[in-house]
Amino acid sequence: MLWFKADDTRCPRPAKYRAPAWSWAAVEGRVIAREIDDRLNEDKCGGVEECEMVRCEVVLASEEVPFGEVDGGVLEMKASIQKVMWDPTADRAELFMERDNNEGGRERVCIGEAYPDTADECSGDVWAVPVRWNKGRGEELVAGLIVERGSGEEGHFRCVGYFRSPSREASDLGWGVPEADGGHCLEGISTYIPVMTLERELSLFIKIDFCL
Repeated sequence: MLWFKADDTRCPRPAKYRAPAWSWAAVEGRVIAREIDDRLNEDKCGGVEECEMVRCEVVLASEEVPFGEVDGGVLEMKASIQKVMWDPTADRAELFMERDNNEGGRERVCIGEAYPDTADECSGDVWAVPVRWNKGRGEELVAGLIVERGSGEEGHFRCVGYFRSPSREASDLGWGVPEADGGHCLEGISTYIPVMTLERELSLFIKIDFCL
């Protein structure tokens, strides 16, 4: 899931649906899928954690071709989520978030690098979903997905990009998923809390719905 598009190959999303948006098959142009950064290599950094993949399903275009075209897909994850801001049209897109400052106000800080999946991604409300992060000594690093609200039911999101956050400004964001016994993990859409109201330490069973 942690692939990303090269900055020099941003293309519009294909007019015809080809694959769920978490798949590299859903975009045009060159895709980069590097080996895991040493800072996210558990054997080298002293500790790595990941979000929990709960369920992954795709809808086949034809049941007779199990490895052929698909008509849709849903990925269900248990993960923390952060409201962020970006400009996907920038040559070198960055990820920002607002937080309290020492003067009692709010400030916008850069927390990492952003890689839009296509040239026509949204400039509206987006969230960062950490997929893998380290806990060892040295430089901290988080890698994950940038998502927007999907067109389906509440709690559904659509992937629009990739991010990596090596910035020290991101070191206190609490990217990890709280323990289930902490009372913050919500299971099921029926008890959905709108993402906009979530405090930083909250997480929920989010369905990231990549169907267009």
